[in-house]
Amino acid sequence: MGMPARLAIVLVGLLCLPLGARQAVSVGDPAQPALDLYLRQDYAGFEQLLQSAEPLDDHSFKAFQKVADVWVRGGEKNERRTFVAATVALEFAHRLRDKPSEWAAEFLVWASNLVGNRESDLRSDTERLWYLACLAGMTELSQPWDLSAGVESGTVRLRTLSRSIGPGGLLAVAQRRFPDEPRFKIAQLERDEWVHTRFEPVPDYVALVRHNVQLRPPVEVRSTEDVTQQSVIETAASAVQAMRASAQLREAFKALQLPNDFGPEILLHIGVLSMRSGSFTDSVRYLRAVEGASSDPYLLYLANHVEGRALYYLGARAEAAEAFDRSLAYFRNARSSATWLAALLSLSDAPADRDRAAELMSVAYRTGPAPDPWRFYGRSEAWRWSANIRQVQQSLK
Repeated sequence: MGMPARLAIVLVGLLCLPLGARQAVSVGDPAQPALDLYLRQDYAGFEQLLQSAEPLDDHSFKAFQKVADVWVRGGEKNERRTFVAATVALEFAHRLRDKPSEWAAEFLVWASNLVGNRESDLRSDTERLWYLACLAGMTELSQPWDLSAGVESGTVRLRTLSRSIGPGGLLAVAQRRFPDEPRFKIAQLERDEWVHTRFEPVPDYVALVRHNVQLRPPVEVRSTEDVTQQSVIETAASAVQAMRASAQLREAFKALQLPNDFGPEILLHIGVLSMRSGSFTDSVRYLRAVEGASSDPYLLYLANHVEGRALYYLGARAEAAEAFDRSLAYFRNARSSATWLAALLSLSDAPADRDRAAELMSVAYRTGPAPDPWRFYGRSEAWRWSANIRQVQQSLK
């Protein structure tokens, strides 16, 4: 796109902005007007600004930091300006969530350190809500627990950024400030769930795993067969370890003492971990309890989706298909359930079932992915990003 076309796009965006904001916009750097609009609580103008400005990229943070460091120190309401600047950084990071994690990470780390390094003993509701929003922003990245909890799974650059927050990442800072916040307690277990239990115990494989764990690895690797046997045994040992971790975490979730509002969410985790530990019947029981205790479409999709998987592993294919079908009533065309249901229907001899299987796959994969709660499972606050940001905005008065 040439410069005249780019300028035309920006000018159209300027016409949509409040009069006071128009003179502040530049083609390349939206930081200054973005901060001013957020301070005035003109969130519609803020959205219009970002839509009309050039897309953010891996160079955007340096330009933002240069402006924001000065902006925070300006004016008299420094505490409020701190949270405004930190929240604008979260907004910018959110728009980079599908890019390399390091691009968004720079904004997120700068914001977390800005809030965390304040010289204030006051624990306000704005700060609590801000930490929840920041946790949402960090856990929607491709490495959800690197910044949020100090897990080192990404690049060297991402590890360096994570370490600058401190041991345990943002979650450790937030828990020190708000030790009684239920969502931080849940997040700590979700972090362990993500790291230690991401194994699905297909029954036949579980039997193979348990058999191979009993085998002794070759004393000396001399042949291709020895290499294969050693690899199978190591994989089996890791799988058994993940199943044991799932069982332990299931008990940890049961032991949480939280308000009743969090009951359905806890039941969901217990149901998932029961499945991952090989307790399929228990898994179905807990997941059906979620369906009876919640009206949240997100939780209901997940409960039915995971119930379908557990029923499949129990050999109840017809019931599994019904569970996947129920989940799609909450998030139509979500790929996780659409794919499972299509796979089950394709095993049928009925032409109508095969036709529906083809239709499910065509619709689910014809365009960009539809919202899918399974993509957010284990990512703490990521699925609540929009709601958390709105709560922060309402508190910035």
